Amino acid sequence: PAPAAAAAAAAAAAAAPPVSKEASKLVEMWFVLALCWSVGGALDSASRVKFDVALREVEGSLPGGQASMHDWLVDAKKGEWVPWSEKIASSWRLPPALPFYKVVVPTVDTVRFGFLVAALIAAHKHVLLVGDSGVGKSVIIQETVGKLGGEML
Repeated sequence: PAPAAAAAAAAAAAAAPPVSKEASKLVEMWFVLALCWSVGGALDSASRVKFDVALREVEGSLPGGQASMHDWLVDAKKGEWVPWSEKIASSWRLPPALPFYKVVVPTVDTVRFGFLVAALIAAHKHVLLVGDSGVGKSVIIQETVGKLGGEML
């Protein structure tokens, strides 16, 4: 049975279309992003630093400088890492007459958590945000679900 399975796997690999270097690079980048937010998503600040150091020891081609991997996003169109701060709309203004409790100021945290929540909802996965009181968990969920409309729910 083992030689037959190996032969079937070899035949399937031979029949598969070749994967470009760009596609392979993007898959690796998305894997690192998924690793950061699945394994390292619930870490506190001090533990994120340790996680980041360990990740960089394994994979030396990560972006960075002083920023941790939690500060980067994959830009599939550019095929590179970009800081979350690039996704903050510079044209944001406080909407007039909006009640204070509904105000969401776009920050790196609101943008990245909104992205992650939207990605999980799009993949039909359950979402649970945890954190201290008043950090915006409910607002991020409400805003993200509001942007998605009824099509994803």
